[in-house]
Amino acid sequence: MLEAILKKDPGFSPALNSLAYIKYRQMKLEEAVRLALRVIDKGRPGSDTSNYVRALLIYGGTKGMIAHYGGPFSKIVNGTAVLPNIKKAQSIQPDSAGVYFGLGSFYFLAPAIVGGDMELAKEYLEKAIAKEPLFADPYVRLAQVYKQAGDNAKFEEYLNKALKIDPGNELALDVKSGSCKFICVGGKE
Repeated sequence: MLEAILKKDPGFSPALNSLAYIKYRQMKLEEAVRLALRVIDKGRPGSDTSNYVRALLIYGGTKGMIAHYGGPFSKIVNGTAVLPNIKKAQSIQPDSAGVYFGLGSFYFLAPAIVGGDMELAKEYLEKAIAKEPLFADPYVRLAQVYKQAGDNAKFEEYLNKALKIDPGNELALDVKSGSCKFICVGGKE
């Protein structure tokens, strides 16, 4: 359906972002990057603010996944694209749950040498939950923060909250199963 929409209107930002997100979940990361870039390249005048910000977040998160699964060169090239894009999104929508989730995920998943910080991760993930209590993904990453800190009770509590909100949440199911396709610090990778 999204591809049919894009055939009629190749620059329709909501369809581009939705398809980019689907490609991300399918681990077709280069395709996700290309689709998000189509929105970003239009700039803010060519797309509404929410879709432009969403594209920046998809782009940054996808670049992080590419860096994670790539070699040393990929970690440098792709990893350095993550935070600037999230920060750009933050400069446009500073109070967005998606931005808070992106920042929290970055600070949780990034090595300390490039800015990883568990306290900042926790702070931003809690802000994402406060801003949008039905957004399941921040609960999952916050659960992982607690697991990394050795608090298994809080890990289970937040993971279960995510699954209560969305029993089919792919990130929560990924973490719960231990497959860690979407990255688990300290877990199987």
